[in-house]
Amino acid sequence: MSNQSSTSNDKPQTVEDIIREIEQKSANGDYIYRGENKYYEKVSSTLYRESQEVTNVGIDMDKFQKQMLFAAQDYDINRLGQSRSQQVYFMWGGGYNPLEYTERQFDILAELQHWGGETNLVDFTTDYRVALFFACDGRYNEDGRVILQDRKTVNSTIWNPTEPAHRIKAQKSVFVRPHAGFIQPSPEDVIRIPKNLKVPFLKYLLRQDPPITHESIYNDLHGFIRLQSRYRNAFVKFYIAHNYEEQGNTANTQQARQANYKKAINYYKDAIGLMPNLIMAHINCGIVYGKLEGFDAAIVCFNEALDWEPDNGMAYCNRGIAYTKKGEIDKAMEDLNKATELDPESAASYSNRGNVCLLKGDFNSAIEDYSKAIELEPERAEAYINRGSVYIIIGEISGAIEDYSKAIELSPNLAEAYTGHGVAYMQKGDFDQAIRDFTQAIQLKQDYVEAYNNLGSAYESKGDFDQAIRNYTQAIEFKSDYAKAYSNRSMTLLRLQEWEKAKTDLITAQSKGLDITAAFHNSYRSIEAFERIIGLPLPADIVLLLTHRVLEPNNADTYVTRGIAHLKNNDHDLAIRDFSKAIELDPEFVAAYYNLGLAYSKKGKVELAIENYTKTIELNPNDAEAYYNRGGAFLRLGKHEKAESDLTIARNMGGEAITALDKILQDYDRAWKVLGNL
Repeated sequence: MSNQSSTSNDKPQTVEDIIREIEQKSANGDYIYRGENKYYEKVSSTLYRESQEVTNVGIDMDKFQKQMLFAAQDYDINRLGQSRSQQVYFMWGGGYNPLEYTERQFDILAELQHWGGETNLVDFTTDYRVALFFACDGRYNEDGRVILQDRKTVNSTIWNPTEPAHRIKAQKSVFVRPHAGFIQPSPEDVIRIPKNLKVPFLKYLLRQDPPITHESIYNDLHGFIRLQSRYRNAFVKFYIAHNYEEQGNTANTQQARQANYKKAINYYKDAIGLMPNLIMAHINCGIVYGKLEGFDAAIVCFNEALDWEPDNGMAYCNRGIAYTKKGEIDKAMEDLNKATELDPESAASYSNRGNVCLLKGDFNSAIEDYSKAIELEPERAEAYINRGSVYIIIGEISGAIEDYSKAIELSPNLAEAYTGHGVAYMQKGDFDQAIRDFTQAIQLKQDYVEAYNNLGSAYESKGDFDQAIRNYTQAIEFKSDYAKAYSNRSMTLLRLQEWEKAKTDLITAQSKGLDITAAFHNSYRSIEAFERIIGLPLPADIVLLLTHRVLEPNNADTYVTRGIAHLKNNDHDLAIRDFSKAIELDPEFVAAYYNLGLAYSKKGKVELAIENYTKTIELNPNDAEAYYNRGGAFLRLGKHEKAESDLTIARNMGGEAITALDKILQDYDRAWKVLGNL
């Protein structure tokens, strides 16, 4: 028999294509259907398949079946209603006719078929969807098939039981009794079911009204017994996977966690291969992918779970978590809203929705959701930790400490609770307590990079820069792409004036995706503020990194920024070169002329300084500082009237310059003498 349908070359790729093909083929006839989850050599009865030695010598399968039927008398004499001697006579005596069966004998055959016995009956159904179920259930790495059989070609061998069992009714079964033990359908009446569409078909059948599932098809305990080995094997894989997941959760190192999580994923997939509709295997597999930061793969798992069970709140909740981790906040909120709608008693859904509210900056809603999670599940340490983080953000440090303390009470081995507790005490200024908390977190979770980073910050705040660098470095050793630790270590190195090492860390942090300019200004506000902390100016190349990320060759502003840094470090020639380049790029850049004037003044080239201050005033006549500095330059050249004019204009303009100006003018004669002797 052909192993392909007549339309296999058309390669139907969707469930809808195949259903359309079946409906079109059977529209103009009276068809029955059979589904097989693999391509067998023949469409045959179980008795035929299991009795090849008999079939090879040409014994009539009906005769052989009747012999098997009579042998069943020893187990059911009352139902059969004949003595063994009568049966033997019918079998071997002149009264035997293998084509004649009583209704009671047919019922026994149906019961044998029902209980998995070997008969010469071939199951068909009047519902092609039931046939599709059998074609798709199992052997997911092989193609299945649906056989369309025109009734009129097998009508004489069709039999319907008089007292059908529940399962026969559910399957809408009819039986074909082929004398040879098999039938040979036309290749045009065999529809191939590609292996990649088996699971999509099972999902489609799940959505029928009524659903077509294992439970509806095998709707008795024997149906479960028939499938029990598949359930058992799937559950064995599931619980092995769960065990590896738990070992990953409690492992102290990232390497051990990842190794266990990867094993868990493989076993969850094995369980799914045996039972594609095992919802918790899909969900747990997605959760483990999330723990490995494989959020796209996690979302695929949660989508699979929702395909099987569209109203599964746990799948929505966990998919929302994955979207949160990916930064797709709107999708996360949509899923978590759906999760709370489907399961209003789910503390996890409220807690994770609170996380999304926190990311959106909606702190009140975040606190409300965390509080609801705590109300539903008062022993849920995670919700206390999350609410504590919001309290830190809004400055309610006492509330944060209270929540983190409660989390520690509930879960004394939860490293994240100690980390949050330490951050709260950092905000309070109690660095010793913070150090104790971070140290405890590390003892519980040896590769906890966030705890090492925070411990470094606590030591830095205490002025113990060596310990700070040691802990930042440890965080980096555990997580080589931890940009924040590189950035923090660079700030400590700047305090120690280790410029090149600091620069290397800043560049590395930037290459790992951190906006070092934003991070620096969030912490220190400005270059000047940081310079006041460390008591000296920063090198120009570091200033440039902290303000513009990179030197943009065609951006005048970057040259001015670097020039100012050179000026602070008394690198006058370098400053002059940068300001001149800025003017070349932007001939009307006021700040470039002004700072070039300062550089020339500090270098002693007063006339060049005056020239640049004058250009500054031409471009910005209201620049009091330019008038003030040009006045000072005129004084140095002995040009008394011009100096007095500029200084007077600067004083009249007011602003910050006037205080210094008045100081000079109040003792003008002394200033003149001093400047005149330079």
